Amino acid sequence: MLVPSAVGVMEGLLERFRPCFSRPQFRNFTTYILGLVACESKRNVEAINRCFVEARDQSTLNRFLTTSPWSLQLLESQRLALAREGLPIQEGSTGFLIIDDTINKKTGLQMEEAGYHYDSSEGRPVWGHSLVTTHYLNGKIEYPARLGLYVKRETCLKEGRVFKTKIQLACDQIEAFTPPAGTRTVVLYDSWYFCRQIVEAARTRGWGWVTQAEANRIVFYKGRRMNVTQLAESLPGKRFRRVKVKGEAFTVCGLEVWMPKAGDVKLVVSREEDGFHFYVTSRLDWTGRTGRCLRPTR
Repeated sequence: MLVPSAVGVMEGLLERFRPCFSRPQFRNFTTYILGLVACESKRNVEAINRCFVEARDQSTLNRFLTTSPWSLQLLESQRLALAREGLPIQEGSTGFLIIDDTINKKTGLQMEEAGYHYDSSEGRPVWGHSLVTTHYLNGKIEYPARLGLYVKRETCLKEGRVFKTKIQLACDQIEAFTPPAGTRTVVLYDSWYFCRQIVEAARTRGWGWVTQAEANRIVFYKGRRMNVTQLAESLPGKRFRRVKVKGEAFTVCGLEVWMPKAGDVKLVVSREEDGFHFYVTSRLDWTGRTGRCLRPTR
């Protein structure tokens, strides 16, 4: 359970969100947030409601979450403004907007918008919510930026909703993100998101990007068309050099190539024990060490 001093800190932070709600709505909002932190059992509405001595009927909290007319967009704007104001981000620094997706597993088969989604970590479809997320990182400062719920096409058609792919949800988040003033932004994502739409979304914002490329990705190098594996195998050993990233040594080669759907890019070939790995960035001024250090993970 929360100790009194922690409750005081939380209430001070939550007070910043009061303009987003009416008085009754704000009471339910603080109940819900404090309950999420303090609840030691399963975090559903009923369990959260039981955390408080002066608890009302749980239906009040349930209506706040499902039908009460408050603005999620206004709440999100206030949260991000609070993050930007309260975190000491250095002007002129470079921040990274990281794109990924995750599955929030569920057990209730009647859970709204839940469905079966393939989980690469388990190698099978699992029941839950599939979320596309963006996370901002700048030095030691980081905070979640936005998220979007992926709903399958058949569900959207059944409910008369606009269907959006995970790529479209990611592009929406790139377009909506406001970086801290006076900073540069680079978008990081794994090979699954490496497509023309993501590249263009970052380019439109004037941002760089870094990703990992599959072994069969096509490039043009010195007028020749080949995939990145063929290019790596054709490179003489003297083109590679040893670099250290956070104490770990890598053998890399950086070169400029033209890649379909991406244009002129810097390709970093990393020769490792399990074979070649390929990293790509729009930042032609970066070294192989920089690109390897910022490799996306999945």
